[in-house]
Amino acid sequence: MQNQATIAKPLGEVSLPTLVKIVRPSVVQVIGYKNGKIVQTGSGFIAEAGAVVTNFHVVNGIDGAFIKLSNGSQKQVLGLAHYSEGADVAILLVREVDGIRGLSLAPSLPEVGERIYVLGNPETFTGTLSDGLVSAKRRDDYGALVQITAPISHGSSGSPVFDNGGLVVGVAMGSVESGQSLNFARSAGAVRAMLQSRQGFTTFGDLNKAQAEKERVTAASDSVSPPRLPEKTAPAQELTQVYVKKYGVSALLPTDVFPDAKKLSNSDESFLQGKSWTGQTTLTFSSVREPLAKVYAECATEHSPQAPSKTVDYKVLRPTWFVVSGDLGPAADSSLGFYTKGVKKDSFVVIMHFQYREDDFPFSDDTFAAMSRGFDGH
Repeated sequence: MQNQATIAKPLGEVSLPTLVKIVRPSVVQVIGYKNGKIVQTGSGFIAEAGAVVTNFHVVNGIDGAFIKLSNGSQKQVLGLAHYSEGADVAILLVREVDGIRGLSLAPSLPEVGERIYVLGNPETFTGTLSDGLVSAKRRDDYGALVQITAPISHGSSGSPVFDNGGLVVGVAMGSVESGQSLNFARSAGAVRAMLQSRQGFTTFGDLNKAQAEKERVTAASDSVSPPRLPEKTAPAQELTQVYVKKYGVSALLPTDVFPDAKKLSNSDESFLQGKSWTGQTTLTFSSVREPLAKVYAECATEHSPQAPSKTVDYKVLRPTWFVVSGDLGPAADSSLGFYTKGVKKDSFVVIMHFQYREDDFPFSDDTFAAMSRGFDGH
């Protein structure tokens, strides 16, 4: 069966009323019940046959759920194919809904200033449309976020946030109540990754048991910051120490992202293509015979002739190393991020440079921190 959610199919130039008529049948109301009574409602959308995307908090703590389509018919939710409490995304399994197209996911993050729309069920007012702008692109521990001005009221959680072409750019999550127009959506890239890495079938009973065990462990811990239990998102990333023969340094690299990393030890190769759904995760090693401070200044320069749209989000210089990270901007790709670390080695500076799509970041935060610390020039 074709995975429609992985293929971007913009609808082209259509009027907004026509666009809404096309999108609306794929938007559903998610209704959760406990002890035979309805206890919470939210929104969701059909991403592909048998798969409905919503927020994790919409289905957390319930005994079961069903979805209500725009035509009034109902379908029982069989369970969860994938979920992440941290990312606040859940993929629900339902019996295939005939004749309804799955909404396509956008291939990249939207631009700041781009107009977007939210179609959901706020306060049970089904099929409500709101619009706004992309006000910022952000990132938390669980991936990319799209900050929008379109309101997300209670009941709209899980709604598709889509662009003028009908492509879903994110899943509506919620708002910051103390602010104005501070509304957020989890990026389409995070949803795509979950759809492509389903981890079997989880019943609501199994989910409730896992959450209860998590709360029990947290309550039993005397630590101010109890250890986070693994979520059902991605397997742990195994790090391997690799010797980069060409430059005489070692690096810690995850084998699931760079399965051919050992070629750095067996040849003069200095480039690795990472495994990710966009194929845009790369790692390059290089060296230059210049003072560390000069190399740092060049790496931290924004809007240079070589990279006119480059912006820097973070930079730090120490006596023996530096780090610079940011975005290469629309001249390269509107969501292409970079991370550069340089270390002193004799009279050279050896550089480790990552590039990646910000909505397709294949590393956990702990893994990436370990990779950075592990590259120290030895």
